[in-house]
This record gives sequence, structure tokens and C-alpha cells, in this order.
Amino acid sequence: VKQQNGMFKSRWQYIETINSQVSVTYKHSWNDNHFLDVFAGFETYKINQPGVSYGGTPTMKALKVAYFDELTGFSEWNENTQARLGYMGRINYDYKHRYLLELAARYDGSWKFPPHHRWGFFPSVSAGWRVSEEKFWQNCDVSKYIDNLKLRISYGVMGDDNVSGYSAFDYLSGYNYNTGAAVMDGAVIETSSVRSLPVTNISWLKAKTFDIGIDVAFLKNRLTGTVDYFQRKRTGLPASRYDVVVPSEIGFSWPVENLNSDLVRGIDAQLTWQDKVGDFNYSVGGNITLARSYNWEQYKPTFSNSRDYYVYN
Repeated sequence: VKQQNGMFKSRWQYIETINSQVSVTYKHSWNDNHFLDVFAGFETYKINQPGVSYGGTPTMKALKVAYFDELTGFSEWNENTQARLGYMGRINYDYKHRYLLELAARYDGSWKFPPHHRWGFFPSVSAGWRVSEEKFWQNCDVSKYIDNLKLRISYGVMGDDNVSGYSAFDYLSGYNYNTGAAVMDGAVIETSSVRSLPVTNISWLKAKTFDIGIDVAFLKNRLTGTVDYFQRKRTGLPASRYDVVVPSEIGFSWPVENLNSDLVRGIDAQLTWQDKVGDFNYSVGGNITLARSYNWEQYKPTFSNSRDYYVYN
């Protein structure tokens, strides 16, 4: 609520959020060698944000009661609903605490995208081998110095509906109201404008991540370290087809699509020392990451010289 320049202005908005999650878990082991853990579920997310704003003259003392002689402005907006639905599942298998396997997947839908591009499937897989649990390792001299050695590898796809340059319902045509004013026959007329061309060929961004690493421990597990090589490739980055000519007179640009991609490669390492002195526990650690980012696959890239062409390819 605000009062200024002899006018009263008020804005009201109600935010309602509804979240739900349902899941089931199944665990089973047999022969003290095989361990199975299965998870399945779904989750929903919905938010409504209706509101209204109004103003009038003159100003008043009662801030929450709108009594005025003249209503100078009134606007309201609908629920502005946002909604997501996701199904998920995961299977973990462990054999003798040596060989580890995980399979997981999500199937997500977002209100932002056109109906035929609304859903995305995002799987992942990871595996691990605890070499230090093998008998041949425990019987060799190196086990006296290395307490734990684990090798792991993973690949997964994650979805992102936060697409730059695209807003929810941009796939619909229509008009933007109250975008200006014009004088006709001595009267001021509120004007409307046509929305941009519908964005009908857009969907989830996908981050495809590959990781291979090693975990190691020394000195009765007091000194631990990890080293990882990782690569993340994002596909479906939004861009327009610059070679599609749209007459400037219509005032529109060509809609964005999932055309480009980028890539990050790097190495990450971490070292930690943890110990106990009397009743005092402490740990000291450090980590380092070396990574490089690339503009990867681009829509019909252009080059100003041969060096740029060489670097891109």
C-alpha cells in the first residue's frame, strides 16, 4: 500500500504452493553377498500467484480499506500457474561390497514448453570397484600402505527447463495488452501489440556428464584423496537460425531453438588429513580444479580467419 501525490495505490498478491512426493523403497540381501536397493516415486510442484492492484483519489488514512472518490487504475492477473511433474527410479546393486552398480532415471514434464516438447527423459549409470576388498590385494605387500582403493565411473543426463531467452507460454500466439496509447478523435486509446512469433521448437536443456575417478586412503584411513576427470556437455542451448531471413518490417525476430552446445573438461583433486588427539577430532583438507570451457557444436558457425576455423574444429 502506498500513498503519494494525493493518490492511493494498493497491490495485493497471494502465493499458493502445493508440493507432493510419493516414493517406495525395497531392500533385499541374500547369501551375505548380494545387496539390492530399489527406489521409485513421483513428485509434483504447483504454484499459483493471483493478484490485483488498484488506485484512486484522494489519499486516505485507512490503509487496508479502499474508499476513494475516483478509481484511477485497476489491474488484475490470473493465477500465473507454474507446474512440474516428475517420475523417478533408482536401482543399486552391491556384490560383496566390491562391485557397485547404480542405474537411475527421471522423466520430467514442465509447464514452460509446448505440449509436444514438454517431457524429457534423463538417465544415469555409475559403477564402482573397491579393489582393496579383493583377496589378491589383501595378500600383497602394497595393502600395508594403501588402506582403501576404489575405482569409479559414471555417466548421466540432467535436464534444465531454465532456457535463456525463453519464457513460459512463448509458444502461444496472441497479443500484449496495454503496451501504449494513441489519440483518436481527441480520445486516448490504450493500444495492444502482437506477440512475437510463437516458439514451438524448444525443449529441455540437457547436461551430459561423464566422470572417472579414484579414491584412495593411507595411514589407517587418516590420509584420504580423490582424483577425478570430468566432462560436461550441455546440448540444446537456445539460438536462432540466422540464415532464415525475416523482413524487418514485421518487427519480429526468428524464434529460438535448441541448436547449440558447450563443453567443460577438467581435472579435480582433493586431499584430506583427519585424526584425533585425545577427545579432540580435527581434519584439514584442500582441493584443486583445472577446467576449460569450450563453445562446442554451433549452428552453422562462421569464421573470420583460418585460425578460428582450426580452433573450432
